[in-house]
Amino acid sequence: MFRIFLKNFILFFTLSIISYNISANGALSIDITQESFKPIKIALMPIENDNAEIDKDMKAIYKTVKSDLRQAGYFRLINQDAFIRGEKFGRLPLFEAWRQIDVDAIIQIRLDEDDKNVKKLTTYIWDVKTGQQIEAQAIKAKSILNRRFAHIIADIILTTLTDEDAFFDTKIAFITESDHKRPSKNLAIMDQDGQNFSQLTDVGKDDLVLSPAFSPNPSTIAFYGKFEDTEEVFIFDYNTGLYNSLYSFNGDMTLAPTFSKDGSKIAMSKQFENDFNLVEINLKNNRLKRLTHNKNLIDISPSYNHDGSKLVFSSDRNSQGQQLYVMDLTSKKVKRISFKGGNYSAPTWSPDGKTIAFVKAKKNVFYLGTIRPDGTKEKILTSGWFLDSPSWAPNSQRIVYFKTRYDKKGRFVSRLYKIHSSGQFERLVRTVDNASNPNWSGLLE
Repeated sequence: MFRIFLKNFILFFTLSIISYNISANGALSIDITQESFKPIKIALMPIENDNAEIDKDMKAIYKTVKSDLRQAGYFRLINQDAFIRGEKFGRLPLFEAWRQIDVDAIIQIRLDEDDKNVKKLTTYIWDVKTGQQIEAQAIKAKSILNRRFAHIIADIILTTLTDEDAFFDTKIAFITESDHKRPSKNLAIMDQDGQNFSQLTDVGKDDLVLSPAFSPNPSTIAFYGKFEDTEEVFIFDYNTGLYNSLYSFNGDMTLAPTFSKDGSKIAMSKQFENDFNLVEINLKNNRLKRLTHNKNLIDISPSYNHDGSKLVFSSDRNSQGQQLYVMDLTSKKVKRISFKGGNYSAPTWSPDGKTIAFVKAKKNVFYLGTIRPDGTKEKILTSGWFLDSPSWAPNSQRIVYFKTRYDKKGRFVSRLYKIHSSGQFERLVRTVDNASNPNWSGLLE
C-alpha cells in the first residue's frame, strides 16, 4: 500500500515575502579554520511590538532565531542579564557601555502591523566597535508564520555578520524509518533545523521509498519507490499535494534520481541486466536517454554541475574499486578525479559548481570529504562507522548527511548531521526515528 499524506502543505508556501533582500555589507573578518577563532559576541534584543496579543508569536520567533544562530557556530549570544538597560528599537545604542562587556554586534527586531493587516518585521544590526548601523531589513507578509519569519531573520544576521550566504530558510527531505511494530521507510520533510516534521508517504513493510531529491523549485521532490513488482520514480508536488509516476522501469532497479540545476532533466542509475548505467530523463517530453553503455560494471550516483554541462558519478570501471568520474555531457568524455585510495561513492556537486562532496570507504572507516572538479584539493571533513548521502545547502557552504551506528543495546541507529565545508560546526539534526538519505532544498520562495 502506498499513500501520500496531504497535510500542512498549504502552510509551506503561503508566506508572501514582499521584501527580502539580504546583503552582507558589514561582514566581520573571521577565519573559522584558525585556532585563534573566537565566536562573534552578539546581543539579540527581545522583539519589540505594541500588540500584546502576539507576544506568544514574538517569543516563538525569538526562540527560533536564537537556535539558528547557535547552530551556525559563528556566534556567542550573551545572556539577557548582561544587556544594557533602557535600549529601544531604532534608538542609537549606548555603544560605549556595550564595548565594556565586549559585545561585537547588537540585533534589534520590531514587529508592526498596518491598517490592511500586513505584518512587518524590521531588523537593525549595529556594529559596536564602529558605532555604525550596518544593516536594516524589513520582511512583510499578510500572516505570521513564526518559523519562516525566524529563519529569514537568522539569515539576515548570518549574511550581514559573516561571509556565509543564507541557508536557514530551507527544508530537508529524507527517509524516516520507524522501529515500531510495523517498520517501514517513508518519505518525510522538515525544516533544516529538524523542526516542523511531516511524513509524506505511508508504505507497507514490504515496500520501499528511497533517494528523495528536491528540484530547483523546492515545491517539487523526486523519489524512488518500489511497490510489489513495480519500480518507479515519482514526482511529488507540494502545491497540489499530489504525486505522479515519472517513469516506470518494468521491474528494473533505479537508483538516486537527481535534478539538473534548471529543473529540466533528471539523471539516475538504471539496471541493465548485470550492470548499472546512467540514464537521463527529459522532463519536457519524458524521454529517456542512456548516457553510459558499460557491460558488467556499475555507474551510480550521478550529480549535475551548476550549468548542467557535466555529471559527476561513481563507477567501478577500473581495477581500483569505486572511483569518482566527471562526464562532459556534450562530448561524453569521462575523466577520473579520485586517486587517494579507498572506494569513493555518493558524489554531489555544490550549487556554485566549485566543489564536489563525496563519501570514501577505506580500511573499514567511512569518510565525508570534498574535492575540486579537476581532482585537486581533496579534503576529509569527518568520519564514522558508516556515513552516506551528502547533500549541499543552497549556499554551497553546508552539507547534510547521515551516520549509522549501533547503540549500547545493540540497536541500529541512523541520524542526520550537518557540517560546514571547512570541517567545522558538525551538528546533529534531531529526528524522532531513524533518518537517512537527506536532500537539502534551495531557499524557500
